[in-house]
Amino acid sequence: IWHKLIPLPRNMNIHFVKSTECWIYFIYKGTSGTFNNEGRVLHDYLESSVTPSSEKKFGCHPTQKPLKILNELILTLTNPNDIVLDPFMGSGSTCVSALLNDRRYIGIELNEEYYSIALKRITNITELKK
Repeated sequence: IWHKLIPLPRNMNIHFVKSTECWIYFIYKGTSGTFNNEGRVLHDYLESSVTPSSEKKFGCHPTQKPLKILNELILTLTNPNDIVLDPFMGSGSTCVSALLNDRRYIGIELNEEYYSIALKRITNITELKK
């Protein structure tokens, strides 16, 4: 679970404030998969604020995830050169995190506008890494 320390406001008199999002990962061939905890005790939740404006300006997606959260998940659950799949790519934050952390990625997005944004972000990261 991702616990958002400062969630977006909502009418708290008629709904719970949505301060968490769930994540899921799959393991291919095996029972435990990669777990790079470096000897640290890791809990099944991560905490951070919502996506900072310094990142939001590159993505402009309403449910954009912060790279801080994605980096931690990708570094813990994958090894360099592994493939990260994001079937709902949005503005491409997961693919950007994969690239920054020397992982390969597959991103799928139906919305052409967000696909174009993601492609631009990914291309910029690829150019920076050259």
